[in-house]
Amino acid sequence: MYINTAITAGTITTGISFAQMEEVFAAANVPCMSEKTYIAKRSYGRDSAFDSLSGVVAIIDYRTRKVLFVGIRNKFCTVCHMAEREGLEAKSHKCYKNYDRNDSSARMESDAIAEGFTAMHGVIFRTLIADGDSNMYQSIINSNPYREQMITVTQRQQN
Repeated sequence: MYINTAITAGTITTGISFAQMEEVFAAANVPCMSEKTYIAKRSYGRDSAFDSLSGVVAIIDYRTRKVLFVGIRNKFCTVCHMAEREGLEAKSHKCYKNYDRNDSSARMESDAIAEGFTAMHGVIFRTLIADGDSNMYQSIINSNPYREQMITVTQRQQN
């Protein structure tokens, strides 16, 4: 893997900014890509190529400020990639790749947030505060986080 690709993957996975990545390249005495090239590796934005290798979401309680859920989607694992490139089987490792490389990068965050809303059984959400991503909101609606409560209510009404 090229050093630019490896460091970019690391910065995206850890969530650091271009400026911080630029410092890492400078410390390694390696020429850094332009900010425009770095920004094209995002999963959102009007001018984005939607080719990000990672996506992260968090559900935070507005009142308590406590993190209720964190969802991470990764299309890339360095260990698996290196083994594949060499035509070898990957050594035993904790693989963080949990999203198909061929699936849309734009859907990674929507997929993770939908998981969060369905994984927190018994939690009732009254208000959603989000960044305005309509795909995200639609994914939450489609996941039907209150399916279990609706089934219980329907069963009670039938009895």
